Amino acid sequence: MAVTWIANTLLIALTVGVHYEGLRFVAGQLNRFKPGRHSARGVLILVVLALLVVHAAEIWIWGVAIWLQHLYVPGAAIAGEVSGGFLEHVYLSAVSYTTVGFGEIYPTGPIRFTAAFEALTGLVMITWSASFTFVVMGRYWEEFRE
Repeated sequence: MAVTWIANTLLIALTVGVHYEGLRFVAGQLNRFKPGRHSARGVLILVVLALLVVHAAEIWIWGVAIWLQHLYVPGAAIAGEVSGGFLEHVYLSAVSYTTVGFGEIYPTGPIRFTAAFEALTGLVMITWSASFTFVVMGRYWEEFRE
Protein backbone atom coordinates (compact mmCIF):
# COMPACT_ATOMS: atom_id res chain seq x y z
CA MET A 1 0.00 0.00 0.00
CA ALA A 2 2.92 2.34 0.70
CA VAL A 3 4.05 1.96 -2.92
CA THR A 4 0.61 3.14 -4.09
CA TRP A 5 0.68 6.19 -1.82
CA ILE A 6 4.18 7.15 -2.94
CA ALA A 7 3.23 6.61 -6.58
CA ASN A 8 0.10 8.74 -6.18
CA THR A 9 2.07 11.56 -4.56
CA LEU A 10 4.59 11.48 -7.41
CA LEU A 11 1.79 11.36 -10.00
CA ILE A 12 0.11 14.40 -8.50
CA ALA A 13 3.41 16.31 -8.46
CA LEU A 14 4.17 15.28 -12.05
CA THR A 15 0.69 16.25 -13.23
CA VAL A 16 0.88 19.68 -11.60
CA GLY A 17 4.34 20.20 -13.11
CA VAL A 18 3.25 19.15 -16.59
CA HIS A 19 0.18 21.37 -16.35
CA TYR A 20 2.16 24.35 -15.13
CA GLU A 21 4.73 23.99 -17.90
CA GLY A 22 1.98 23.52 -20.48
CA LEU A 23 0.20 26.69 -19.38
CA ARG A 24 3.50 28.54 -19.23
CA PHE A 25 4.31 27.46 -22.78
CA VAL A 26 0.88 28.51 -24.07
CA ALA A 27 1.12 31.86 -22.26
CA GLY A 28 4.55 32.44 -23.80
CA GLN A 29 3.19 31.72 -27.26
CA LEU A 30 0.35 34.19 -26.68
CA ASN A 31 2.91 37.01 -26.62
CA ARG A 32 3.13 36.55 -30.39
CA PHE A 33 -0.55 37.48 -30.80
CA LYS A 34 -1.59 41.07 -30.17
CA PRO A 35 -5.16 41.81 -29.09
CA GLY A 36 -6.98 43.67 -31.85
CA ARG A 37 -4.47 42.57 -34.51
CA HIS A 38 -5.16 38.86 -34.39
CA SER A 39 -8.48 37.08 -34.43
CA ALA A 40 -9.75 36.35 -30.93
CA ARG A 41 -11.49 33.29 -32.36
CA GLY A 42 -8.24 31.88 -33.73
CA VAL A 43 -6.30 32.59 -30.54
CA LEU A 44 -8.94 30.98 -28.34
CA ILE A 45 -9.19 27.93 -30.57
CA LEU A 46 -5.42 27.48 -30.36
CA VAL A 47 -5.50 27.87 -26.57
CA VAL A 48 -8.27 25.29 -26.18
CA LEU A 49 -6.52 22.82 -28.52
CA ALA A 50 -3.23 23.26 -26.65
CA LEU A 51 -4.98 22.67 -23.31
CA LEU A 52 -6.60 19.51 -24.69
CA VAL A 53 -3.14 18.23 -25.61
CA VAL A 54 -1.88 18.99 -22.08
CA HIS A 55 -4.85 17.17 -20.52
CA ALA A 56 -4.40 14.21 -22.86
CA ALA A 57 -0.74 13.93 -21.86
CA GLU A 58 -1.72 13.94 -18.21
CA ILE A 59 -4.35 11.25 -18.79
CA TRP A 60 -1.73 9.08 -20.52
CA ILE A 61 0.71 9.57 -17.61
CA TRP A 62 -1.91 8.31 -15.15
CA GLY A 63 -2.92 5.54 -17.57
CA VAL A 64 0.65 4.24 -17.71
CA ALA A 65 0.83 4.38 -13.92
CA ILE A 66 -2.42 2.42 -13.58
CA TRP A 67 -1.14 -0.15 -16.07
CA LEU A 68 2.15 -0.50 -14.18
CA GLN A 69 0.27 -0.92 -10.91
CA HIS A 70 -1.87 -3.58 -12.54
CA LEU A 71 1.28 -5.43 -13.60
CA TYR A 72 3.38 -5.08 -10.46
CA VAL A 73 1.23 -4.30 -7.39
CA PRO A 74 -0.49 -7.32 -5.83
CA GLY A 75 -4.28 -7.02 -5.89
CA ALA A 76 -4.30 -4.01 -8.21
CA ALA A 77 -6.60 -4.63 -11.15
CA ILE A 78 -9.41 -3.32 -13.27
CA ALA A 79 -12.67 -5.18 -13.53
CA GLY A 80 -15.84 -5.18 -15.57
CA GLU A 81 -16.00 -5.52 -19.33
CA VAL A 82 -12.24 -5.68 -19.82
CA SER A 83 -9.76 -7.72 -21.76
CA GLY A 84 -6.81 -6.34 -19.78
CA GLY A 85 -5.23 -4.41 -22.65
CA PHE A 86 -3.08 -1.34 -22.12
CA LEU A 87 -5.61 1.05 -23.67
CA GLU A 88 -8.23 0.00 -21.17
CA HIS A 89 -5.97 1.39 -18.46
CA VAL A 90 -5.76 4.67 -20.36
CA TYR A 91 -9.56 4.63 -20.73
CA LEU A 92 -9.93 4.10 -16.97
CA SER A 93 -7.56 7.02 -16.52
CA ALA A 94 -9.66 9.22 -18.80
CA VAL A 95 -12.94 8.50 -17.01
CA SER A 96 -11.22 9.10 -13.67
CA TYR A 97 -9.42 12.30 -14.70
CA THR A 98 -12.54 13.85 -16.19
CA THR A 99 -14.67 12.64 -13.25
CA VAL A 100 -17.11 11.06 -15.70
CA GLY A 101 -17.23 8.05 -13.42
CA PHE A 102 -17.10 4.34 -13.79
CA GLY A 103 -19.48 2.28 -15.82
CA GLU A 104 -18.42 -0.85 -17.65
CA ILE A 105 -14.89 -0.71 -16.26
CA TYR A 106 -13.77 0.05 -12.70
CA PRO A 107 -10.68 -0.21 -10.50
CA THR A 108 -10.16 -2.78 -7.77
CA GLY A 109 -7.58 -3.06 -5.05
CA PRO A 110 -4.96 -0.32 -4.67
CA ILE A 111 -5.85 1.17 -8.06
CA ARG A 112 -9.03 2.52 -6.44
CA PHE A 113 -6.89 5.01 -4.54
CA THR A 114 -5.06 6.01 -7.69
CA ALA A 115 -8.38 6.56 -9.50
CA ALA A 116 -9.68 8.67 -6.62
CA PHE A 117 -6.55 10.83 -6.50
CA GLU A 118 -6.60 11.16 -10.28
CA ALA A 119 -10.22 12.36 -10.16
CA LEU A 120 -9.35 15.03 -7.60
CA THR A 121 -6.23 16.05 -9.52
CA GLY A 122 -8.07 16.08 -12.85
CA LEU A 123 -10.82 18.27 -11.42
CA VAL A 124 -8.25 20.78 -10.21
CA MET A 125 -6.35 20.73 -13.54
CA ILE A 126 -9.55 21.20 -15.56
CA THR A 127 -10.55 24.10 -13.31
CA TRP A 128 -7.09 25.61 -13.68
CA SER A 129 -7.43 25.38 -17.47
CA ALA A 130 -10.86 26.98 -17.35
CA SER A 131 -9.48 29.88 -15.30
CA PHE A 132 -6.59 30.30 -17.72
CA THR A 133 -8.99 30.29 -20.70
CA PHE A 134 -11.17 32.90 -18.97
CA VAL A 135 -8.16 35.20 -18.53
CA VAL A 136 -7.16 34.75 -22.18
CA MET A 137 -10.73 35.46 -23.29
CA GLY A 138 -10.73 38.68 -21.27
CA ARG A 139 -7.58 39.80 -23.05
CA TYR A 140 -8.59 38.92 -26.61
CA TRP A 141 -12.36 39.21 -26.55
CA GLU A 142 -12.46 42.97 -27.22
CA GLU A 143 -13.35 42.49 -30.88
CA PHE A 144 -16.64 40.86 -29.89
CA ARG A 145 -17.68 43.56 -27.39
CA GLU A 146 -18.21 46.19 -30.07
